[in-house]
Amino acid sequence: MKVKLIFLFFCISLNISSKEKIYKFAIIAKNSEQKFYKEVQKGCERRAAELKNVECIFPKTKSANHLVQERILMELYNSDIDGIAMAVINSDYTEKSLEKYLRKDVPLITFDADFSKKVLTKNQTIRKAYIGTNNYQLGKTLAELFYKDKPIPKEYCVLSGNRIADNLNQRVKGFVETLTKLDKKKYYIHNERCPVYSYEKSDKSLSFFRKILRLQTEDKLVPSVIIMGTIAQEDEAKFRAMITESGKKKSELNIYSIDTIQNQLNLLKDGYLKGLVGQKPEEMGSRSIDLLFSIKKGVKVKELNYTDLNICTRSNYLTCTKSSK
Repeated sequence: MKVKLIFLFFCISLNISSKEKIYKFAIIAKNSEQKFYKEVQKGCERRAAELKNVECIFPKTKSANHLVQERILMELYNSDIDGIAMAVINSDYTEKSLEKYLRKDVPLITFDADFSKKVLTKNQTIRKAYIGTNNYQLGKTLAELFYKDKPIPKEYCVLSGNRIADNLNQRVKGFVETLTKLDKKKYYIHNERCPVYSYEKSDKSLSFFRKILRLQTEDKLVPSVIIMGTIAQEDEAKFRAMITESGKKKSELNIYSIDTIQNQLNLLKDGYLKGLVGQKPEEMGSRSIDLLFSIKKGVKVKELNYTDLNICTRSNYLTCTKSSK
């Protein structure tokens, strides 16, 4: 009888140990409804399915709000989560949120939007790694594309998202500083009413876009519009309609944007946009899973993991997302 019990206990133990642990990783976007972050989710879920013992958890966030992100952190605090990847909106606020709602056994990485240099200098262990674009380089590359085309209006206006988002501010900085260096004759000037910030809300972004199209500039031309992300083009039909309603011909407009979601490629093809510099959101999602999985397995990972860029124009829009810089 004793031998049977020992054998039974051995079989149960073997069965338990043979069940591989399922790692649960949460990916916290700025706004999970945006098409850019849906691509991140696609990469996250694809990679988790490939690894088989990993689950991708993608909480819903209907607005880019650091308070919403804090609420998600609160909900995850008492869960059996194994790691978190976050696109940071407000560095200072989120640093305090993590002090309250991140367990020591749960590694944190950032994707798409990292903490500000100020926070990283003060708290060097706040996150294990960053995966995403070098945002200053992103703005720099957009400025190079813009300057290469040499649009006629001497004024331009930057339309960005949230003024407290470090990744967006780095893009603006990269664009303005690079254009200033390239423009030796000081031809291009940033309109005095710009940049404008939509707080990453589609309706506000379109409203500000309408105002830019109506700006009265010194040269009597519509300023070139430099958009720091997908938000104004989330609703492709509304973006097209706004240009039509403005009474401006699309050939008169010089609109350049960051990102290369399908909506934007359609607009580029049809001449509503002059150029795009895109990121790799699906890769950000898949590599976030890989980084968190490696960290949980005790593997040392690189701190900064930059993804490549796509440079798209009307001449290469069919192939540009398949090539990288």
